[in-house]
Amino acid sequence: MKTPVWTITLVLLALWVPQPLSAGKAFSNQINWISYDEAEEKGAGDRKYFLFFYTDQCPACIRLKKHTFTDKAVIDYINANYTPVKVNVGKDPKLATRFRIQAVPDLRFLSSNGKDIARWPGYIESQHLLTLLQYIGTNSYEEISFKDFAKRQNNP
Repeated sequence: MKTPVWTITLVLLALWVPQPLSAGKAFSNQINWISYDEAEEKGAGDRKYFLFFYTDQCPACIRLKKHTFTDKAVIDYINANYTPVKVNVGKDPKLATRFRIQAVPDLRFLSSNGKDIARWPGYIESQHLLTLLQYIGTNSYEEISFKDFAKRQNNP
């Protein structure tokens, strides 16, 4: 029995169409975290680094993962504008010491050449993080305070 050409075409089309959507990192439904070693090896190019220091037992870290880091706008902005690095301080205490991590969660923003820009200790809501990501990502921190930037974002 011969299979009609249109059936084969539809099957091939169904298999092909999802590939471009899932292949692009901008369409991801999660942050494309990499390890610190991968970040050093790969480099950030012209992107800044966004570091998330955490432990598996930390309630605020778990809350960040469940709520803030699942927000679509946060995911898209981080994936499009930063090299996101996730560091478990329990498994990498030397790196935690190097960055002087006192408590977790601790969010760090580094320039593309690894220089400190800013940090946020503790939990942060998704909308507030998005504003902070934009503030650092657009280099507005070089010109105005975060408070003034946030006011502009809320009152265009």
